[in-house]
Amino acid sequence: MPPKVVESSVVRCPHCGRNNRVPRADAGVPRCGECRESLPWVVDAGDEDFAEVAED
Repeated sequence: MPPKVVESSVVRCPHCGRNNRVPRADAGVPRCGECRESLPWVVDAGDEDFAEVAED
């Protein structure tokens, strides 16, 4: 079976300004790799994949 491709986006930390790669869907809350503060979790989802992203 081929490896699962994890889509992600880059989010700038509103606390320290560092860019962080945030997965499209994952358990828990994303945190900044530099200051460990919570990051906003904004992803692009369209009609075709909205249910999958929302459920994950």
